[in-house]
Amino acid sequence: MTKKGIPQRKRLAAIFVSFSILIIGTLSLLESMSLDYYSVLGTLGKIIPASIMLGGIGWIMGTILDKPRRRQKSGYTNLFANKMERKN
Repeated sequence: MTKKGIPQRKRLAAIFVSFSILIIGTLSLLESMSLDYYSVLGTLGKIIPASIMLGGIGWIMGTILDKPRRRQKSGYTNLFANKMERKN
């Protein structure tokens, strides 16, 4: 978790969802050039799947940032360091 208490996965998911709604909604409504019942329903049909997919991508990216995998140290560097300490 971050200092403010909100995990990165929730932040990134929210950012991706809101941008997808704004961009795809604007482009869809500008394409139809009217604001009636059918254009709004058509826009919702485009927005809902896109926001779910991009929200999932943001969630996965945030999960990776919250819990990064750490590489294991190789045995060769430790072996070399141990040998150098023993000589001194």
